[in-house]
Amino acid sequence: LLKAPKSRAPGAYAVFLGEFSKVKRQQGMTTVAEIARACSASWNQLGESEKHQYQTKADKLSAEYEETLRKWWNTTDHNLVALENRRRKRVDGDKARLLKDPFAPKRPMTSYVLFVKDFVTQNKGAAGTNDITEMSSLMKSAASKWKTLSSAEKAPYTKGAEVEKSRYKQDQDKYLKSHT
Repeated sequence: LLKAPKSRAPGAYAVFLGEFSKVKRQQGMTTVAEIARACSASWNQLGESEKHQYQTKADKLSAEYEETLRKWWNTTDHNLVALENRRRKRVDGDKARLLKDPFAPKRPMTSYVLFVKDFVTQNKGAAGTNDITEMSSLMKSAASKWKTLSSAEKAPYTKGAEVEKSRYKQDQDKYLKSHT
């Protein structure tokens, strides 16, 4: 079994919760519900400067986590990672959580994705709500609009996708050179 470092570093509230729960356990609070209610109330009472202290601690932990993760990925044999991913697929099937290098280049956006991104920023309501029904109807109208666009109207998005693709190829080549 190949185990990667934990999934992510804690945020500011999680750091506060850890420190707060230790104090409350020493004071005699035992149930998780009591501690969580007290922690939530105390967090809401904190000022911005006090919350900033916890954010600073969280940022430090995040940097340490990224360094640990980078060391782990750089020292782990990629053949072992592939072998572990095959094992996970065999055991867990489609629900398997595969190990993936978080520092690998992200795949490029397609012309359609670039269009939808642009379409959403232009047509999103002034309030900017993330209501699921609003977003659903917005995506449907974006899809129908994309289908009606001529190739000349799609050209800027196609060109943008080509730029993204070439940037991705350069990043991927650089990444592969450094990992072989």
